[in-house]
Amino acid sequence: MKKVSEFISTGLFIGYFPFAPGTFGSLTAAIIVFIVNLGFGFSPLIKIFSVAATFVMGLLTVSHFLKDSKEKDPGYIVIDEWAGQVAAYSLVQITLENLIAGFILFRIFDITKIFPIKNTERLRGSLGIMADDIIAGLYAAVCLWAWNYIHIFGAK
Repeated sequence: MKKVSEFISTGLFIGYFPFAPGTFGSLTAAIIVFIVNLGFGFSPLIKIFSVAATFVMGLLTVSHFLKDSKEKDPGYIVIDEWAGQVAAYSLVQITLENLIAGFILFRIFDITKIFPIKNTERLRGSLGIMADDIIAGLYAAVCLWAWNYIHIFGAK
């Protein structure tokens, strides 16, 4: 079970990439979202379920994988980036344009950690690892939704 937790927590072992594992984890998640959407499409309800499922899966697998570790938020854990990236697309149609913009917005919020993102890192365990990325993803989602709204209904 520990290997399964490691596989999921590290985003299919992408977290072991030698540099920028968070960025590559986010990119992998964005690509998977795009490919799955091409094949099946995502209703709003499925998007919300996907965010919640990724978040809960991250909480459980990270908790199990890091059970005996003293590390607070190791860089090789990227399921949190996956959850945040999935959240970034939760309010918009998944197009190539939105995929790129959502990826960039999520990474900006994840790296800069504006209020209250930075504060969530004080939380203990897997919740502390997962919470900041979910909030960064939700910030990205709102910005992406606003950009789409203005683009569709704004002055032309």
